[in-house]
Amino acid sequence: MRIQLKLFDRVNHYSIVIFFLIPVFLFVFLDIRSFLLRENNSIIIDEPIFLLLPLAFASLFYWLQYSRLNFKIVNTPLSHKEIRSRIMRIANQEEWVIRTNRKNTIVAKSNPGFLSGSWGEQITVIINGQNVYVNSICDLDKRPSVVSFGRNRANEMKIIKALNH
Repeated sequence: MRIQLKLFDRVNHYSIVIFFLIPVFLFVFLDIRSFLLRENNSIIIDEPIFLLLPLAFASLFYWLQYSRLNFKIVNTPLSHKEIRSRIMRIANQEEWVIRTNRKNTIVAKSNPGFLSGSWGEQITVIINGQNVYVNSICDLDKRPSVVSFGRNRANEMKIIKALNH
């Protein structure tokens, strides 16, 4: 199960991939233009590294960003009420701002300080019976970010630990 993103959030989340694909599109466009104008200067044929290197980075970052949308699944014997109580306790302790608070869904945002190494995180928890789905990604409402310096994993582990104890 993965987080479903709206169009703008998807563009924000995958912006690093788009960044690496810009040179690829540019070189392909220039080669098509060169072919149509009957010029004999193909960038792709002459210097394939200019195409392959950005494609490799784009593929790597696509896989990385795609995998970050996967939920961690926790199976717990706790009641629905106790699960929500523990999640809300962590949210209060960590000073997360609750953005969505429905019966089975909690979405919170963190606002760390400037020196934390992160613009902020979006923490999503979905309760489905005894299964709890947990995810933390870089905040989509703030600047695009590829790294959180371990904050996303730490957020997920706090919730998982609280549900297992």
